[in-house]
Amino acid sequence: MPAITVDQLQEKCRILFERRKAYEESKAIAAKLNAEYEESERELVEILIAMDMKTFKSKYGDVSVRTKEYYPVPKLAEQKTAIREYMEKKGIFENYWNIHSQSFNSWVKKEKEIAIEEGRFLNLPGVESPTISYDLMMKKI
Repeated sequence: MPAITVDQLQEKCRILFERRKAYEESKAIAAKLNAEYEESERELVEILIAMDMKTFKSKYGDVSVRTKEYYPVPKLAEQKTAIREYMEKKGIFENYWNIHSQSFNSWVKKEKEIAIEEGRFLNLPGVESPTISYDLMMKKI
């Protein structure tokens, strides 16, 4: 590394601290803007849901509400036993032995689709009701 004077080192430290300050200020501004954006998004989702609208074509762009379901992976011993027995009866337990939440959710949704196609009610033992969340999708014109 080349030699550096104390004054040059002082200058590098000044630049570092100025950049850090600017960075921290920009993070605060970004956090405020993000909070305002999320509030606007929540408000619009609530309005669209209350009006039973999935999409709206505004003069600024299209917005649509996307519904997401999340089924929590069973945590209680009796839930795990119940779902294990169900999967063993279907012959699929080995495929899901080390299941993580995304695989579990995909599997539950697939089971739900099959039940709907067959016109039957689905009651998966050990599986709780889903948590439902909504996202707002935006598309500029």
